[in-house]
Amino acid sequence: MNKESFAITGDERKKTFLREIIKQRSWKTIPHGLSEKRWSRQRKIGFQYAFTDKTLDQLGKQYGGLSRERVRQLNKDFLDNISQTSPKQLQLEYPRETIPDRRKQTTAETRARMSEAQKKRRRDKKHSS
Repeated sequence: MNKESFAITGDERKKTFLREIIKQRSWKTIPHGLSEKRWSRQRKIGFQYAFTDKTLDQLGKQYGGLSRERVRQLNKDFLDNISQTSPKQLQLEYPRETIPDRRKQTTAETRARMSEAQKKRRRDKKHSS
């Protein structure tokens, strides 16, 4: 592994890995034990989650009302499967444990939800004292 690989974030590392997968067209290989339909859905969700700003909730709605947790599981399964079926050189350069399942949540909505939760805890703490 080169020194540069540690200088980039996990999200950028995942995107670089997936770009290599796209370039080499190795995403076309259906992992052992998966139907073509299931692999197609995992692949679509995985690529959309990696390359768009859509949230797990938004992807769930787009794919027929899947729960946020189910979309997260499908994304994780996609990354596991794509890592296993990728060429050996990519597996060595991008070990699965270095590719994050989730992106960092830094949106304004998430920050607002966090601050609301903190305010609620403070209020609850004051009332319980």
